[in-house]
Amino acid sequence: MNRFQVGRPWDSLFVLPLRNLEAFGRREEVVSKVRTTLVGNPEWNNSVTSSNPSATESENPIAEALQPR
Repeated sequence: MNRFQVGRPWDSLFVLPLRNLEAFGRREEVVSKVRTTLVGNPEWNNSVTSSNPSATESENPIAEALQPR
């Protein structure tokens, strides 16, 4: 369930283990770099365009620290 009432309901939730807030801050840079290398890969390109022709992130990621129990 989306905890932000102005947003649409979620279809999925990804939990990404990152080392620290600096790593979270570099996330877009790293994603962009990886996507640049994958554009030339026909297998990846076909899977992205066939499953979702506009495979982009429309929501801003949010960082929450999860403490071990």
